[in-house]
Amino acid sequence: MTTRFVSQDLEWTEAMKETVRSKIVEPLQRHLDKDNFEVSIHLGAERKRMNGRKPKFEMWVVLQTFDGRNNQIVRREGHDFAALANEVSSCMRSQLSKHKFRRKGTHNPFRALASAEGGL
Repeated sequence: MTTRFVSQDLEWTEAMKETVRSKIVEPLQRHLDKDNFEVSIHLGAERKRMNGRKPKFEMWVVLQTFDGRNNQIVRREGHDFAALANEVSSCMRSQLSKHKFRRKGTHNPFRALASAEGGL
């Protein structure tokens, strides 16, 4: 698994990177069946900043798996970085669940076959 932090017009702080690792990358590792993937986290800030106005962050996460499945992209905006990371994480996991990117071993077809035949 590889994680890339990309930014536009701002610097990634260590606290921001740690938030992304704990909220997005680690849940993806638990959710995916293999470590053969790359996550790119892109962060940008709204270009128009007025005095007294909080910056608006834009985050998009690109998940590239190397097992022939499609890439997954989630893009969100928000004023609070931590809330934005939570929202991106939730959306990515939901999107992966819809596309059946689940860990292997959650469904055992042999157990179903054995129970249908009267075994187990």
